This record gives sequence, structure tokens and C-alpha cells, in this order.
Amino acid sequence: MRIYVWDRCLLLQAGTLIVDRRSRPYKRLSATIVVATGRPFVLELDGQAAREYRGILIAPNVLRRYIEAVESDVTFLDAGITSPAYGALVPHLARDRFRSLTDDELGRIVPRLRDRFAAEMDCDEAMRLFDDVVRAISPAPAPAVARDARVARVMELVEASPFGGVSVGALAREVGLSESRLRDLFRRDLGCRLSQYMRWLAAWKAVGLWQQGMKFTDVAHAVGFHDLAHADHAFTEIFGLSPSEVTDQRRIALHKCGA
Repeated sequence: MRIYVWDRCLLLQAGTLIVDRRSRPYKRLSATIVVATGRPFVLELDGQAAREYRGILIAPNVLRRYIEAVESDVTFLDAGITSPAYGALVPHLARDRFRSLTDDELGRIVPRLRDRFAAEMDCDEAMRLFDDVVRAISPAPAPAVARDARVARVMELVEASPFGGVSVGALAREVGLSESRLRDLFRRDLGCRLSQYMRWLAAWKAVGLWQQGMKFTDVAHAVGFHDLAHADHAFTEIFGLSPSEVTDQRRIALHKCGA
């Protein structure tokens, strides 16, 4: 398995991958493209029965339970909700929050992924591949994000603060809103709870420090996760795998791009 990770995006390639989270399903604040260039994969999402796919586009906050990709040569491309790639994919997300990729989309994507599967890529190649796949689904320029200025200001404040270093009440006072009104605006603009966004952003800050060579326990504390179980769960929400799984060099070749 190979994982390439950079600022709030990642690309994962695996010949075979089985991840069973049915006892503890999780959500991700990202749009995810999953494509098999070998055998179809089985996916169980958001209370739906498990079914086979050749390719799928998944919106943020869809509950993820199980994947079985056996000899599938499967590629995951994950675009975090603040990334330009996510903005490009938003118009193509289905109302029911996940949809199979069309034959036309697969026809544009599969040959490119198959070509890049056999040999390990460097970071620049992985990021170009990521952008090529996003453009295959969304060839037109992404529309400008229309975001409430108060939500944008809160995002800036959260970005500048460690996890747990600023409360929802303090954020609400900074932008002249009640806590309940801020929570409502935030959910409307970003499609997630403010508390969830704060945890997700802290986890990505931890990934950034981890890319620079710090140990996971050290980076978790550095960004404000004082409970390592909490940090472990937040990390899983990004990768779909635990920190110990991602750093297992016997199974995974991890490329920390942009470090």
C-alpha cells in the first residue's frame, strides 16, 4: 500500500485493502473518490447495504463502515473541505451524498490510474495525478465560494489557535453572534459542526508536524490533543486507518509530501 499526504489532501493506492469499521464507523470532512482498476470493490456506507462499485464519489460526513477491495488495485483520493479540489468537486456531489461514477467519468479516470499504479510515484507525480482525476470529474473552473464573512473569520481564528485553545463562546463573541447562531451558520456554510471542524483542523495540524519528523504522541500534544485516544480517533477520520497502521512500514510506503 502507498499513501501520499499533503496539505489536507491524500492519495492512497492498494492492490488489496480490507477495512472493517462496522463496530466503530467514522466520518471524514472530505470528498473522496474511490476507483478500482482491477476487480470491483465492496463498500458499506451510511446505513446502506454493502454493494459493489467500480468507482464512487463520497461527500463529507457520510458514515463509513466497511470496504473490501480484493485484487482491486484501488485508489482513494481524499480532498479536505478547505482544499481547492473540494471546491471543484462540490457541484458534482449527489444529493444523497454518494454516487457511482459514470461510465464516461471512469473512462477518463481508469486508464490514468492504471498507468500510475504499477510503479511508485514521487510526490509531484502523485499530486498531478490527484489533480488530473479531479479535473476528469470537474473540468470546468470551480465557482467562487460564497461564505458568510463571520464564518470565514471564525475559520481564521480556529486556524491560528491550538485545539481546545479557544471556545465556541469566545468565537461567537468575536463575531458578534450567539453560540447557537454561530453553530447554525457554520453548519450551513461548511456542512459540519463547528466542534467537528475544530477537531479535524487540529488533526491536520498534527499531520503537518508529523510530516516534519515529530513523533505522533509529541505532535498530538503540540496541537492541543491531551487525550491520545481522542487524537487517534481524529487521525482515523483523516486516513481511515489508525496511526499505528499508517506508520507500519511493513505494509505501507508513506510519502509525506510538502514536508
